[in-house]
Amino acid sequence: MAALYRFVGTVSWWLGVLSLVAGFVMKFVRPTGIHSLGMIPHNLLFFAGVLFLCTLATRTMERSEAMKT
Repeated sequence: MAALYRFVGTVSWWLGVLSLVAGFVMKFVRPTGIHSLGMIPHNLLFFAGVLFLCTLATRTMERSEAMKT
């Protein structure tokens, strides 16, 4: 189970970094036609925050699992 927690934490952290970078790039570059896809910078930055919170929660679950054994 610890390996699953580690995998989920790592994936959510990297996706959060990717979303954060994409959100800032979109905020400053302002590509045309991307708003029709629903990908506005605010949404990407919000999603990055959610992924970072997922990383924190996963690390907490991993630590609590390790404390049990």
